[in-house]
Amino acid sequence: MLTAATYPGNVYCLSDDEFDTFWNGTIEATGINWLGELTNQTDLSNFYAQAPVMDAKYKEFAEKCLQGPNATTLQYIGTAATVRDLVGLADTIEGPESPIFYWGLSYGTVVGAWFANMFPERVGRVILDGVLDSTQVASLQSYKLWRDQVSSVEDVYSAFANACAMAGPAGCKLAPFEGASGADVIDYISQAIEVLHAHPESNNLLRLRATIFGGLYQPQMWEQLANTVIPGTISSLVGNTSDTNATTQNRRALDRRATFTQNSYTEPAVVCADSVDTDPSLTITDIFDEIVNVTRTVSPSFGAFWPIPWDRCSYWPVRAPERYQGPFNGTYANKILVIGNTYDDATPFFEAQHMAEVMGDQAALVRQDGFGHTSIYQPSECVTNVIIAYLENGTLPAGNASAPTVCAIDDSVELFPGVKSVDVRANGTISDRE
Repeated sequence: MLTAATYPGNVYCLSDDEFDTFWNGTIEATGINWLGELTNQTDLSNFYAQAPVMDAKYKEFAEKCLQGPNATTLQYIGTAATVRDLVGLADTIEGPESPIFYWGLSYGTVVGAWFANMFPERVGRVILDGVLDSTQVASLQSYKLWRDQVSSVEDVYSAFANACAMAGPAGCKLAPFEGASGADVIDYISQAIEVLHAHPESNNLLRLRATIFGGLYQPQMWEQLANTVIPGTISSLVGNTSDTNATTQNRRALDRRATFTQNSYTEPAVVCADSVDTDPSLTITDIFDEIVNVTRTVSPSFGAFWPIPWDRCSYWPVRAPERYQGPFNGTYANKILVIGNTYDDATPFFEAQHMAEVMGDQAALVRQDGFGHTSIYQPSECVTNVIIAYLENGTLPAGNASAPTVCAIDDSVELFPGVKSVDVRANGTISDRE
């Protein structure tokens, strides 16, 4: 009988009992408090005042991780180890040297790209969908990766607001009046953001922004996001601005023991283990400067999220002993299918395009002309047919990095009642109007 080992499982650095106290009074607990393009001098002063605090905390945190329950395995948690596990499983199940079929989504595209170039002779049918550019992961200081990740999120936010406005108040509760524009919808949400901004002692503003950002991933859920999730979140947070967040309240209600069951650091453990070595001249202020710049030039709505895994990597105490850092232009046993959405709020299309360019004639590129993260959240018969043909017999479309195959979202797909995705796409987004 084949069993799959899950050890070491999630990564923990702080016990449940010490988590709240350790991060109390820092932006790790409350997030960054900002409006607009982070130009308000009070917001900037409060933010930069956290630089020495976070520098000391992250150094102490690194030591905590080295003393935690994952101390002996921490350096072996990374993508190269995952790829070798994948190949080992295939050897056991299908036999040594068997071709491996793999469909990787989001971070899974890094696993797929590393696998294809570490084991090019084992590539069966490999799909990279919602692509995180592995060449950037392999070459940039990690905190600089956020700029690319959020480069399309304002367009997706604009599309969400436009779809809501097209539905009107009857179909979307965030539309403030009949005939409202997408800008009016965003202004309506911004009023709640301004209220929460006035109460930086809580993390309620971070929670609202995170709710919106996460909800944009799945367009088929936008109606629920606009009519239930965001209004409910605004109602609970605006009416509860002085309370600590629900997660903290729940933790405090637990029987307090020195256990490690909450607050997993698995994601930074993986991405930071894979990251390039830290530049010794780098300071926390450099990271803060980049966040301000991203917020001002790329995404005023979501650019200043804190914490994100990439920001921890300069302080992460280990790197994996094996990190695949290129080249990414191998000759594979079979060609690879690369898919990206026109507007993906987490992995913008140009990352898929660049990976296809690097792989050259070893990859075909499809651009699904829709919204959301990866191709799976908006039906496209065109993309479905491409995938089926590829998986069944290896047939690929002619699209490449310079001229991708473009697939429309199905005409029947609605984002709100009576509001088709194709109509919202035709209505344009921020970048279309620039």
